[in-house]
Amino acid sequence: MNVYLRKYVIFLYPLFPFFSFIVSLFNLKNKLNRIVFILFYGLFGYVHRLDDSGADAFRKAEAFVSFPNEITLNDVWSDYLLGKTHDIFQTSFFVILRMFTDNPHVMLMCVGLILGVLFSLIIKWFLKDVNENQYTSSIYILVFFLVVFFNPILIGGIRNGIALGCFTFSAIRFLIEKKNIWLIPILCCPLIHFSFFITIPFVIFARYFKIKIDVLFYLVIIVMIMSLFISSDSFSNILGNINIDQYSEAVAGKVEANTSAQALEVHKGSLTVFLMKVQLFVGRLYIIPLLFYFRKIRKTRVLIPKDEWLYYIMLYSLLFSYMMTILPVVGDRYLPFSQLLVYYFLLRIYIYYPDNKVKNYIKLIPFVYIINLSWCIFETILLVRYTIFFAPLPLLIIGELI
Repeated sequence: MNVYLRKYVIFLYPLFPFFSFIVSLFNLKNKLNRIVFILFYGLFGYVHRLDDSGADAFRKAEAFVSFPNEITLNDVWSDYLLGKTHDIFQTSFFVILRMFTDNPHVMLMCVGLILGVLFSLIIKWFLKDVNENQYTSSIYILVFFLVVFFNPILIGGIRNGIALGCFTFSAIRFLIEKKNIWLIPILCCPLIHFSFFITIPFVIFARYFKIKIDVLFYLVIIVMIMSLFISSDSFSNILGNINIDQYSEAVAGKVEANTSAQALEVHKGSLTVFLMKVQLFVGRLYIIPLLFYFRKIRKTRVLIPKDEWLYYIMLYSLLFSYMMTILPVVGDRYLPFSQLLVYYFLLRIYIYYPDNKVKNYIKLIPFVYIINLSWCIFETILLVRYTIFFAPLPLLIIGELI
């Protein structure tokens, strides 16, 4: 692709937003391209359709429009301290934004801009070892499928996407780069989405409690296989025997909502859930041989300390994320972080320890994660106005104002 087009695609954005976004993915180390990436995530939020009552965005838009103007940030914090709510980000966000607008499209645009900033920082970090002359089809595949995992469809749910972005960027700085200050935003992630409280013991154990690397390797393999056969019903029965209500009514209500028989039945009957289970199974068929390839590379090449540590944290993250897949309803949301580290280790091998096999493993990614990609395309068609694919920016903005 023309180098000038990749560098100055921002000037095409007003006329061809979607095309500019796709081109920006070819060089997200460039600041102007990251601005295009962020602006497109904001636009994606703005042009959300709000006529599907089953969509997260519809429920969030209704909650925003009907949000009482008299609620203050002090009220939100008081409810949290009293245990009446399990996280405070969304309500605080609504309080602040309602001072300026009650337009749900503007609200979703702001969510998109926040996600765009967080996800662009993650991809910028991912590409930090790649020089301008090293961009190849293999690099593009890795970046493209990172975007599939950190996609703009997460805008509709507000809390999960922002918590995922905040956790992922903070965790790579805390775990990979060993910068202790980044533990603070990790500790704050449960205030955005309560389900991320479980990531706190994970990052602390991964950073400070060392497991022998060969033991960790086989633990990952065992957990990846065994998690296929542990049902969400079994986990729900365990939670049902714990009296969470004595600690927090809000937390107990959230657990009940996600582990009740009715919730599990709805979850099991979902086509999306079925497809994601198939994708998880196919993903295991890819990742398990890939881990043995990584192990061989580690034993036959002399890895620098940075890559030894990356390998260790990648294994730890896979152990955590695949253990979490047994959780009903919410377990899959921890996978993007481990997926990021798998891709980053692939990238490091591709650049610094190249062989033919690493290229083949990267070229398999589009086939392995075809369900994820198809789901993203399908959800995009359902969630946003189709004009986002071809209309210029002014028409897209006016279309929501009419």
